[in-house]
Amino acid sequence: MMSIFKRYPHLTTLVFMYVVAGILFALIGPEKIHAFIQPWGIGGVFIVGMMYTTSLTAALAAFILPTFTFDYSPATIAVIGALGATLVDVTLLHLIRSDLKKELKRLSALPSMRWIRSTPFMKEKWFRNTFGIFVIALPIPDEVGIAFMANSNISEANFRLISFIVNIIGIYALVSVVGVLY
Repeated sequence: MMSIFKRYPHLTTLVFMYVVAGILFALIGPEKIHAFIQPWGIGGVFIVGMMYTTSLTAALAAFILPTFTFDYSPATIAVIGALGATLVDVTLLHLIRSDLKKELKRLSALPSMRWIRSTPFMKEKWFRNTFGIFVIALPIPDEVGIAFMANSNISEANFRLISFIVNIIGIYALVSVVGVLY
């Protein structure tokens, strides 16, 4: 079991963070979290949008963003949150560390991943970009999607626009669906 943590530290941390965030959110409840973040106002949406992007904070942001529906429309939350998420995405595009690349290389060495990598689609730049866009839209860390897109040599201007639009869609979907449950 420990070898999994050593081989895939980022991925195991991701799973761990979603479990911890889910437990904390269940124990505290959306009303108390809303009472804590409500004074932050629209700036809080921007900050939590920034959290929507990274491994250590994506799980928490996925639980917090919908609580803003008590005060703002899903569209407002999506646009402001996407601005914060895009700022971090562009920063990550520049700062993708070799650690994550090494981990992805180890992961891609698995037999099932080698098979996926050998498919004609994965050799195509458009598919890698599409996969990266899909990852960025989901409420999971964007690092993997950014690594795929960085590997396809996308320009920063195109990446910034795509990241903003996809984050709007992802945050809007999350807030709309989960906000109904609150």
